[in-house]
Amino acid sequence: MYKQGLKLNMVRSNIIIAFSLILSLTFANSFSDNFTILNNIVHEINKNAEVFCEENEQVPLKEDMNPNSETVALLSRGEKITLIEGRVNWFYVETSDNNRGYLDNRYVKTNYLPPIKFNKGMKNRIIVCQERQKIYIIKDNKVIKEFIVSTGLDKTQTPNGLFIIEPGMRGTWFFSNKYSQGGKYWMGFRGNYLFHSVPMDRNQNIIPEELAKLGHPASHGCIRLLTEDAEWLYNNINDGTPVLIRP
Repeated sequence: MYKQGLKLNMVRSNIIIAFSLILSLTFANSFSDNFTILNNIVHEINKNAEVFCEENEQVPLKEDMNPNSETVALLSRGEKITLIEGRVNWFYVETSDNNRGYLDNRYVKTNYLPPIKFNKGMKNRIIVCQERQKIYIIKDNKVIKEFIVSTGLDKTQTPNGLFIIEPGMRGTWFFSNKYSQGGKYWMGFRGNYLFHSVPMDRNQNIIPEELAKLGHPASHGCIRLLTEDAEWLYNNINDGTPVLIRP
């Protein structure tokens, strides 16, 4: 009986160690060479990816990771695609009629990530987990900070994939007349997609009902944080830092 109990405890210990290693790889070592992102088991059951754009819009599937490269096909909203590989700002995809090419990941709606290959030495990065509504700051392959965030609503999604903090795309204040909202300590990671504080009015006062949404999808696609957390990012995250956003 003693030996059986000992064996059972050893099995349990091995399971716990294995689970801890998976979590460590997922959130701490996502940027190692040729590392395949470990997706949540739930996402493995029903992988789904489709084109995300305006109703009457078509987006180009490109031959290369260059907006000026040859257009392979024009894709419409809701068209099913298979994600083959992820690169900075792009997914390499296959369409239902077997066309292959690169699609700007702002135009992809997905509940999983494909394998993503990275350059050497990317020990510092940001990981955003939309399922958890959290952001993880990784330095030397270790999580040093985590913050609660709000990402985009379903109709105004925050795109998934690999990005970088775009050089020169940062500031201490902006205001959008379109949405009658502004934010402090913003940094751009892809075009108009930003990290910034919770929304404020034009007098730089926090909008209470928007603050109350923190920790839940709520934005127009940007990633919102508490003002002090946005300020920390602004002061501590360099241009060019990789940003991995996962479902």
